[in-house]
Amino acid sequence: MEVSSKNDNLPEIVGNNLRSLRKQAGLTVEGLTYALGISISYTLMIERGATNISAKLAAQTANFFDIQVSQLYSDRKITLRSPLKIEPIAKFYKENEKNAKFFINRRGEYSVAAFLRNTLIADPFMREGKEVSEIIEYCSRTYHRDMKSQELSRELRRLHQKGVLFRKDKFGNGAIYLYSTH
Repeated sequence: MEVSSKNDNLPEIVGNNLRSLRKQAGLTVEGLTYALGISISYTLMIERGATNISAKLAAQTANFFDIQVSQLYSDRKITLRSPLKIEPIAKFYKENEKNAKFFINRRGEYSVAAFLRNTLIADPFMREGKEVSEIIEYCSRTYHRDMKSQELSRELRRLHQKGVLFRKDKFGNGAIYLYSTH
């Protein structure tokens, strides 16, 4: 295993390796962050090569991906064997299968647009006109989905423009709209 002799290049090498490993394992930044118990900002800084990785985190990362620590510091490409055959990764998938935002191939399931199309539109709650604030509160309580008002409004407007939802101006001044499926 060749370790880079350019110490000033190590953060970039480690960052590229971590990003590659994460993608090979099919994990989003949120998924890897959760698996390693570090913050999203720290993960992103490492992947960008903007910071050094601690020895403890390097060991933890190597263990998670079932590689040697020295491979993280090598500028040779790391190729994982089948990620779901790597015990820590397989265990992570099994324990977190309901967290679509952790997995690259399921990222779309977590989007507001996909949630609206696949879940909320079919919910009887949407039969009668609802304000954005009511929808946010309902989704939080019923589906444990926290959504931002602006993002939800944008997606509801798009669905209205596509003819999927009806929209009624509550006061006639464009301030508040009621959205429904009927």
